[in-house]
Order: sequence, then C-alpha cells, then structure tokens
Amino acid sequence: YGTVILDWKAQQEYQLPDMPHAVRTYPASGGTAMLPLTPQNNWTATIVFCSGADVAANEWDPNRNWPTLATSNSCVRITPDVSQNYEEDDDVPQGRSMGNMIILPTGKILYLNGAQTGVAGYGNGSNTVGDSYADNAALQPMIYDPNASAGQRWSQDGLSPSTIARKYHSSAILLPDGMCIALRI
Repeated sequence: YGTVILDWKAQQEYQLPDMPHAVRTYPASGGTAMLPLTPQNNWTATIVFCSGADVAANEWDPNRNWPTLATSNSCVRITPDVSQNYEEDDDVPQGRSMGNMIILPTGKILYLNGAQTGVAGYGNGSNTVGDSYADNAALQPMIYDPNASAGQRWSQDGLSPSTIARKYHSSAILLPDGMCIALRI
C-alpha cells in the first residue's frame, strides 16, 4: 500500500499517503501511466492509476479462489510536485487486473488486455482456471482522455473487442507508425 517518492540525487525516500481504493501492485496489478509532459501542464508529471484489486500482499493465500475476485473500476491520479494527495478520477467502465496503458500520440491513453476477475500469478491447484489466478479476459479496449471533463474521460467508441485473451504476462507497445501491438507470452 505504501507510496514513496525517491529523490535519487539526495538518495532519500519521502512517504506519500496510501493510495485509496484498490491495490495496484502485484498481484493485484492495476494499470499505470504517466500523463504526457507538455507546455500546457508546465512539464509537470501526473500519474494515473486504474483498476487492480482489493487485496494486500499480506493477505496472500495460495488456496484462495483468486479467479473469482472482483477487480476494481476505480482510478486515481497524483501530481506529486504540486500536491502529495491522490485525486479521484473517473471510474473505468470495466475494471481489470494486469491491464496495459499505452500513451498515444494524441496524449490519450489506450487501456487494453488483462482480466476482469482475479489477480496475476499462476498455480496448479483446484483454485485456478487452467494454471491462472485470473479469469474472464478483458477483451474490450478503452480510451482515456486525461483532458476531458470529469465524467467524460473514458470511451469505447469505435474500438472492437479483441478475440485473444491476453492476461498474465501480456504487454502492448506503440510502434513508430502508430500501430499498437498487443502480445501474449
């Protein structure tokens, strides 16, 4: 849960408030992206965190029925050089764990891949789907517009669902020609 800023020059960490709502680190694995640095925002970093799941690392139980755990649809953002408090952001239309956030040339963010239930990781017990701790692939990509008005930041318009489940160990990259490649390892 802990969030810190590392001042690499001073080699010192500064504690920030705990991130609200869901856990967004492994195994809950929410999506994270730093918004583009622009003259309009005075080159100030803002980081957005979306989805994940409500489970802490100290709650890990390898026998829990992880694939049925609901993912969070919450999003928060922080601009640590301006305020060390998290701000509520628009909820994601479809929560997910293990999703990938890709910054597009427009400054918008493509959010794709992941699972609608469960967490990252794998095992071979009776509490897995195949060998996965996740289920219900998140096939519908979404676009997040950080500059849109509150309540209007997420869209699925014009985006077709994937036909390939990309959950644990998935990745996505934007190529120089603007094509986005989603991978499943």
